[in-house]
Amino acid sequence: MFKLRDHWKPILFFIFALVFITVFLAIVKIQIEKNPEIISETRDFAKSYGLLGGFLTAFIGSQWFLPFPYELIVVPIMKLYKPTIIALLFIAVRSTVADIVNFYTGRKLGEKYILKRIEKKTAERIQNFLTKYGVATLVIFSFIGPVTSYDIVSFAVGGFSKMEFKTFLPVTFACRVIHFTVALLLADFLLRAAGIAL
Repeated sequence: MFKLRDHWKPILFFIFALVFITVFLAIVKIQIEKNPEIISETRDFAKSYGLLGGFLTAFIGSQWFLPFPYELIVVPIMKLYKPTIIALLFIAVRSTVADIVNFYTGRKLGEKYILKRIEKKTAERIQNFLTKYGVATLVIFSFIGPVTSYDIVSFAVGGFSKMEFKTFLPVTFACRVIHFTVALLLADFLLRAAGIAL
């Protein structure tokens, strides 16, 4: 039987994630309306560097130690490349490869690195949470923008959870495909709402 009091933390976490997404999207929409030349500059980059640029941007931007919101670059590349599904899968594979690096870096260095910065008791709580809700955490963070949050979580899951790689890999790839699909749909919505054609 489902008892709300037993699951309040993941529910609260999910609500926080939805609020975060809403605020992030509102900020993006306002920035696009204030500075529409961002779109043309991004379009020029996408045309100049194409799928290879998206491939490299996704790999570099997906490193836990150098995260940046690369959706601003890869979404126009995915929109301009036809068929879009090929570009989406190509960039999702590249992000997944970077997350594999994050996962194994987390396995080798994560716990030692984090324990230098937080208390052991806090680290144990994080480990218990990620061991219990690791897959759910990956799925939820795949919807949170920017994508940088997922990169850091993949490092933390590698360092703190007991999740096996054979679970991490398909979940991460599916999450990346979902994330970039949602990013494309949201970009279409925001650009249409702002009256900007890409």
